[in-house]
Amino acid sequence: MDISKLVNSEDLFELNLTGPDTDELVGIRFMIRSAESDAVKRVVRQHSDKFLASRKKKLTASKVEAEYLDKAAASVASWDWGDHNWKGEKPECTFEKAREVLEEAGWIYDQVATASEDRANFTKSLAKGSAKPQRLSRATTASETRTVRPGASATTALRSKARKRRCRITVPSSGIGFGSSGRRSRLGSPGQYRSPTSKSPHGAS
Repeated sequence: MDISKLVNSEDLFELNLTGPDTDELVGIRFMIRSAESDAVKRVVRQHSDKFLASRKKKLTASKVEAEYLDKAAASVASWDWGDHNWKGEKPECTFEKAREVLEEAGWIYDQVATASEDRANFTKSLAKGSAKPQRLSRATTASETRTVRPGASATTALRSKARKRRCRITVPSSGIGFGSSGRRSRLGSPGQYRSPTSKSPHGAS
């Protein structure tokens, strides 16, 4: 599969509205654009440009609310109200009318904004039989696990070897080590370790 085509932000998602207090369909259908579509991002950029161009770069609750409403309104590509109407008439799908509906009907706004933000609504399903991530078998040794585990560091591996040999080891960043008893101790220079039988630089064991 061509991964570059896995998500198509210019696709439309069919949203069938449900009631404000139930999961029952009300018979109104909206075609929704992705929040990552060019049309929606254009509105977001307009708000950003306006804010950055203003002398008083003061963000207020009303400005934030206006941006969210405009963003949601821009995501409405078309709609079909079925047997329903808005304020006694069949509303024409324009940016201004969509903004009015979303501002006054919060339950519709919630469903539209959620559908637009959900990338899964604009993602193609992976082909059946795709290889699943392999898990390490129980037979995998601890040392092998450390090798393949993301983020494993040389310090971690060194500490593991030192634990097997019952020796104390320092953490390079601080020079603080832990003995076989688990107590913290100050050792030599960072990155060094010594076994219980070795002598310290000061002549003490």
